Amino acid sequence: MSVARHTLVNIASAILPMALGLATVPLYLRTIGGERYGVLAVILALLTYFSFLDLGFGIAVGQRIASLSTKSSSEPSRILWTALLSTLFLGAISGVLLYLISGSLLALVGVVPAGKQEEAHAALRWLSLAPLFLLPISAMAAALGARLRFEEIGAVQVLGNSCSQLFPLAMALSGRTELEALVPAALASRVLMAMLLFWLCRRHVPLVGGPCIDWAHFKGMLGYGGWVSMKAFLGPVLLTSDRFFIASQYSAAAVANYTVPYDLVSRTLIIPGSFSSALFPRLASTSRADARALAYRYGKVLLAVMTPIVIAGVSLSRDFYDLWLGPSFSEAAFGVSELLLLGVWLNTLVIPHHIDRMASGDIFVRRPSISQCYGSD
Repeated sequence: MSVARHTLVNIASAILPMALGLATVPLYLRTIGGERYGVLAVILALLTYFSFLDLGFGIAVGQRIASLSTKSSSEPSRILWTALLSTLFLGAISGVLLYLISGSLLALVGVVPAGKQEEAHAALRWLSLAPLFLLPISAMAAALGARLRFEEIGAVQVLGNSCSQLFPLAMALSGRTELEALVPAALASRVLMAMLLFWLCRRHVPLVGGPCIDWAHFKGMLGYGGWVSMKAFLGPVLLTSDRFFIASQYSAAAVANYTVPYDLVSRTLIIPGSFSSALFPRLASTSRADARALAYRYGKVLLAVMTPIVIAGVSLSRDFYDLWLGPSFSEAAFGVSELLLLGVWLNTLVIPHHIDRMASGDIFVRRPSISQCYGSD
């Protein structure tokens, strides 16, 4: 299957749950109320800040398996067992930490109303079980991606992400609207995803034999993944620090004028993100010279796709805001979408070459300049 088809599969698996989310939000608001739904959204969003605790084992297992010869039968299994046991251990540590600091975390976030503090605290303690499933899920999905099983990964992601919205909604419609019932229902979707991915790994990696840690692979993946995990830690911090800065310098209304365009523009990142996931295992499985040539070629393709999207967004954003949120918001947010879209386009220039560097397994060497990436042939 081609990179283009894999990219389309990845995009579809991201968009379908998003569309379902738009349909379920009104039902949530009518069933559990805006205040409780807001607290639920904050609690579930906190999970993104714990993804770095897998120490990069997810991307490391994908890079390592993809770089192996397809004739190797036992090596991928040893790599994946090592990653699974390591991420289970890290998930247990993360869960204990989340359980211990749950009260302080809610106070730090500062958006939970006084009447919902006890309910949110109980729900967050349930959520401390989530890293036990989330961290191994990233390793199993990466291993299947290395085997180019993107259709299976996409199907599991669509099912799991859809269930994470439907399970709590079903619980709420049955009359259980408290957060300590809704959060475990959402967590059940991740348990289902973990079970399905494990079954697929058994078939396609293949995952054979009993659980064991190969210490040579462990040290290699930890050395590679540790640097990646630092990026995963800094990413969410950098993505939210701008809003804290705006709030401190201006007002909450200014944050809204920035956040709404930001959230819309960020949806365009589904395309380069899906493209990167499809390209990564191919770059890891080929020679360095061929990988650089592939990155150069597909970089031009991605740029050709994203350029008209960015131009359309810049041209139509003001009219869209006029129609959607009214002229007053359009005037206040003028220029935000345009600058953010320019940033998306500039980021598109380097994405394939960044993925090439990650796929090579050597992420510390000097990166090529833009002129080297897109200079004359």
